[in-house]
Amino acid sequence: MEAPAGWGTYAAWKTPINPQATPFASADKVLVASGNTITARNSQTGEPSWSADAGIAVTEFAALTDARVAISDGKEVKVLDLNNHTVESTTDKPSEGQVTFGYGAPVVTVSASPVMYVLDDAGSWQKRTIPAGSKIAGAHDGTITAANFSDKTTKIWSITEDSAELPEPAQIENSHIQGCTGVKETTVCFSKQDTKTLVTEYTISTQDKKTIAEKGKENTLNRNVSVGSLMTPTVDSDSGFFLAQGVWVTNKSIVDVGVESTIGGSYAFRSTRENVEKLNASGDVVATGPKTKAYPAAINSKDTALVVAADPSSPSETYLYALPVNHKE
Repeated sequence: MEAPAGWGTYAAWKTPINPQATPFASADKVLVASGNTITARNSQTGEPSWSADAGIAVTEFAALTDARVAISDGKEVKVLDLNNHTVESTTDKPSEGQVTFGYGAPVVTVSASPVMYVLDDAGSWQKRTIPAGSKIAGAHDGTITAANFSDKTTKIWSITEDSAELPEPAQIENSHIQGCTGVKETTVCFSKQDTKTLVTEYTISTQDKKTIAEKGKENTLNRNVSVGSLMTPTVDSDSGFFLAQGVWVTNKSIVDVGVESTIGGSYAFRSTRENVEKLNASGDVVATGPKTKAYPAAINSKDTALVVAADPSSPSETYLYALPVNHKE
């Protein structure tokens, strides 16, 4: 069957997918939302293994645990059980607020308020209040990481309960930090150094109501990263690696891939002037190819690229295509 424009190959299989949706990679399966139905398909053959009625037109997924995935249509959030193939409603849902995916667990923020709600692994919304002037920098299992970098000392809180008494913050002595963001327990902070930016990773935890920020990898980028308005990170469901402000954070490195990059299947795809470079988790370029409007949303272990794109014969319809990866390009 015909592949999307720019790929120069035929697709092994294709299936409809909701507009603006991305697939969710899970082991050798890929979860695809079409209409109100989520179908688990073999990533090699496209054969369906099971399906579940979500009751909503899902566009977003977020892993809570290995067996539980949060799903959303941008307004309502539910939980998909991968073992039982069932969809559950969440409990204690806030009456107002904006649903945000990207920080790990889903978060509901209330306009002009320090009050937030974070979904725990059981599917219940937990109320959390962050310090005035702080920003969210990660969320997982009922916990919100908040960072305040308005003074010479950056403070980071791991907020695990709804209490008027905040945990003692971790403090980072760095007057050049301009912003922090993150996914789950991993927070990255951006420090301006003349025309460069130092990006430092921290693993956030709590011990005896005291927040711990364990310093990890760091990398100096040869550009100023704009953090005036930190965007929500993009998370690769296949690996848990994430992309923030054009910076790719993996289990091995922190890589400057630029704001026009995309990630999927444990790889990053960095646009250059003439082509696209495919990078592995260490930041090494492993392949190059021509520029195209569609980039892999995931790549499985056998190098099948899963690409979301318009149908060449019917541009108004959106499909997920499974395409072989040509490393010679």
